[in-house]
Amino acid sequence: GDLQELVVPPADEPASSPLPLPLPRKPSDRVAHRKALEESFAIAHSIVQANSRVAFHHARCCVAGLGIVIGLRVSAGCTGISPGAVLVGIHWLASTSDALCVASALPFCAQGTTGCCVSLGCIGPMLTLIFSMCIADVGALAGYLAIATPRPLTAGQRSLETVLQAMFGAWELLLFSSVALQIGLCVCCWRIYRELRLAGLYPPGQIPLGEPLGGYVSSFELVCEAGDAQVWSERCRGGDFMLCPDVEEGETVIAMPTLPDAPLVKAPAPEGDTSAQPSSSCEPLVKQLRLPA
Repeated sequence: GDLQELVVPPADEPASSPLPLPLPRKPSDRVAHRKALEESFAIAHSIVQANSRVAFHHARCCVAGLGIVIGLRVSAGCTGISPGAVLVGIHWLASTSDALCVASALPFCAQGTTGCCVSLGCIGPMLTLIFSMCIADVGALAGYLAIATPRPLTAGQRSLETVLQAMFGAWELLLFSSVALQIGLCVCCWRIYRELRLAGLYPPGQIPLGEPLGGYVSSFELVCEAGDAQVWSERCRGGDFMLCPDVEEGETVIAMPTLPDAPLVKAPAPEGDTSAQPSSSCEPLVKQLRLPA
């Protein structure tokens, strides 16, 4: 009897429940993501087209004007009108810069912001080329003004018309027109480029935000890429420090690289101290930390 009390008989095993059926996997939401991305690109392109419509119109007019200037130079050369042996190099430089500006800006002006010029990342090099040719054309004009002399006139040719013709011939007027049109084209292309950057459409490969950023596009991007321009903007005064123009005396701003839409990091200001307000011109570009003098 005692042995039976020590040995406990096994209990009945619970009934096994069947395993739950595997739930069917939901289809991929790739179509919805693609639709949202296409809508974001469409919104960004519509914003850029609305903000740069006037700049595009002026850029196309400048390209057409440069084409007319090139045609008039060819016509003047074919009819025997020569700028002279001294000034032929200056006009050759101006003619070459006009041709390069037309060749580089014509595809972009024809395709707009939705063409392959933007998707392939050609806008930055195009802007740098136009800016360089504009500087070369201004240099050619400066050289002309430095060395050019009016054509000598006889005693009986002193009317206003003959004097103006002696001072400014066909090639000289074309040179002035070339400089004006190239400066206008450079300004228009910079405005379009800035709108593309603010909308997130350039450089290619990033997701546009669908609305323009309130950021700052550095003028260094005229001669280098966006990332390099940001570094140079922050280090243009040496080291990792940048003193903003509107910083009050006795304050130091430590600039750290960040994205344009990143929040600002500010040191807490003492009570009653209103000097630690953020700098207006440097807010979109850098995180700021103000230190007491």
